[in-house]
Amino acid sequence: MTMLAVVMMGCAVTAAPTIEIERAEVSVPAPHSVRVVVGAVGEGVAVGSYGLRTLSPEDAAPPGFRERGDHAFFAFAGEDDDLWHLLVDNRRGDDDRAEGTVAFDLKVERWPDGAYKFLLFACNRPAPGDYVHDDEVLGIEVRDGEAVDDGTFFAGELTVRIEEFEVAPERIAAGEPVTIAARAITENAGAILWQFTVPYTVEQGDVPPGLRYDPEENKAYLSGEAYFADNEPPDEDAEAGAARITVPTDGWEAGVYNFTLVAAAEVAPGTVNAWRDLAITVRPEHPRFEVTAEHEQQLRPGTHFGTMCRLDDGSVIAHGLITRDGGRSWERLEGGSIPMGTQLRDGTIIGLGTRTQPIEGRAGWYSTTLARSTDRCQTVERTTCELHVPRATAGVGHAPAAGPLLWRSIVEMPDGTLLVAAYGWFEGDDSPVPGQPGSCYYRTFVLRSEDRGENWEYLATVAYAPA
Repeated sequence: MTMLAVVMMGCAVTAAPTIEIERAEVSVPAPHSVRVVVGAVGEGVAVGSYGLRTLSPEDAAPPGFRERGDHAFFAFAGEDDDLWHLLVDNRRGDDDRAEGTVAFDLKVERWPDGAYKFLLFACNRPAPGDYVHDDEVLGIEVRDGEAVDDGTFFAGELTVRIEEFEVAPERIAAGEPVTIAARAITENAGAILWQFTVPYTVEQGDVPPGLRYDPEENKAYLSGEAYFADNEPPDEDAEAGAARITVPTDGWEAGVYNFTLVAAAEVAPGTVNAWRDLAITVRPEHPRFEVTAEHEQQLRPGTHFGTMCRLDDGSVIAHGLITRDGGRSWERLEGGSIPMGTQLRDGTIIGLGTRTQPIEGRAGWYSTTLARSTDRCQTVERTTCELHVPRATAGVGHAPAAGPLLWRSIVEMPDGTLLVAAYGWFEGDDSPVPGQPGSCYYRTFVLRSEDRGENWEYLATVAYAPA
């Protein structure tokens, strides 16, 4: 008999900040009602809210749940509330007045008979930035409009781990097969599903021969479906939990091909999984050049490099440095750096700060740094400019940002108007990114200035992928 169950899934975040569910209780105060009590703590981040959604996109949603993206979420409020799917401590929908825990009831009297699996989560939303969360699986069986009450239990962490992994050979000539071997173990996760895919979304023309392209996901897979069962083709290893996959490379051009092998829990493959990235290098038949690395010089610490700006005399500036000999040597600019520097036709060099801040009391208005130099960066004037983006909310640039983020170069149009690219979220931008739980697509848009960068106005959206 299926019983009320809460199964620990563990936190998917491997580095600070973290959120951990410390309390999860399920009870049946009345035959037609299931009460859920959950509490979590955050380290380096505040617990913003809680929620309950269907475990898999294919799961049927019972009454009381509403579709959002690929899943159905329990509705804590009406459709006019943008945060209807989130339950904030001691706010609407919370029946527990104690700090640090929330409680809510599921009315099951109109639910069709059957066993239901849900994902119970605590997260940092509605705060912007990287999604930090912890999850547990909640199982409920309903018969004749009543919850089957066999008690509550924790079955331990629901995890998948890849213990062994090998790629042989990693460098090949086109047409030579490559063997991927792996072994995975599970805790309370049941059967394993495997997936061999590209790590990012790709265009169809970038998919090597032998892989299947899915135009809806912009992904490529070795198997006919996204996942294939353990011990079923293309798995050639008959041992449970072990996989051996032969990757054909007929027709592959010379180059480096990146892939990901995923081991996933059959009960929740998109949520409970482990993966290993790998690269297969196809050697060219006739190597055409050799690369000799000269000395390196660090221009700026960090993971991203912004822009280089070529001046009209042939010199190049980048992050407070200038080179006059094609990058062989660099010296510091006397006036300091200009972020996203661009030289205009009259010789003026201007740049904008990447991160913007809301202007208090003026909805839709943001500010950032405007840097300007008229003497090739011997002196740099730094002031504040204003941006008007009526529907903007926030963004993430290695850390939560309170407003849109400006990125890359400024473009001067023939009439002197300036354009700059920006990204972030607008109100209602909540279309989920496939394969990245908790992530939403960004909107790319353009701002325009008619006063040489003092003020910027939203012009148009370049691209967005609404659900």
